[in-house]
Amino acid sequence: MVYKQQGEQTTPATDLDYFKEHQSAFTIVDIRNAPEVKSEPKFGQALNTRCPSCAKGPRRYLPIRPVMVHCAGGYRSAAGSSIIQSALPHTKVYDLSEAITQFGKKQII
Repeated sequence: MVYKQQGEQTTPATDLDYFKEHQSAFTIVDIRNAPEVKSEPKFGQALNTRCPSCAKGPRRYLPIRPVMVHCAGGYRSAAGSSIIQSALPHTKVYDLSEAITQFGKKQII
């Protein structure tokens, strides 16, 4: 499980085994820059948005599903998941954090 403390807020614990088996149950948000996504895609159906843009269009994250946020190493996803959680307070928002390293190039979901 991944557990992140973000200032006063704590993101929910992420059950990685569940996520690996049920990726389609999540809206996956990739907050890396476009060239990073193009050179090393991680998830085939991830929505790509840069971290500063996270709060501009949160409704496109399909709040009927939990949101999983990732970047390349964990720092941007911590910030991005916090921004998205603030914009969608009734949606579970998870930070994949450093666990992204357990995923190779594009995963089929």
